[in-house]
Amino acid sequence: GRTMEVLIEVNPAGEEQKGGIAPGELPAFLDRMGDFPSLRLRGLMAMTPNVANVENNRHYYLQMREIYDKIREQDRFPGFSILSMGMSSDYELAVECGSNMVRLGRALFGART
Repeated sequence: GRTMEVLIEVNPAGEEQKGGIAPGELPAFLDRMGDFPSLRLRGLMAMTPNVANVENNRHYYLQMREIYDKIREQDRFPGFSILSMGMSSDYELAVECGSNMVRLGRALFGART
């Protein structure tokens, strides 16, 4: 009788070294969410490429915002409200593009040793 809240990781740049689903595969994946009644889809998360100029990732963030908005408009998933994009190095751009959850490990805890 337990339910787990989840985010789907999307790999907008198609980077082989990162996990996540390709944006084009997301609609079919969402159609299968009903097969997993113990999962409650809360939103999407994305990891963009590690680049020197974070502005180079703007188009990925805007693409993710568009995907997120389309899913919300469908109103298929109650509680679907999270768009998690951005990390310590690029969270400002991510928030500007629509992120409402960021991951700030390095900004809070410093660089890994």
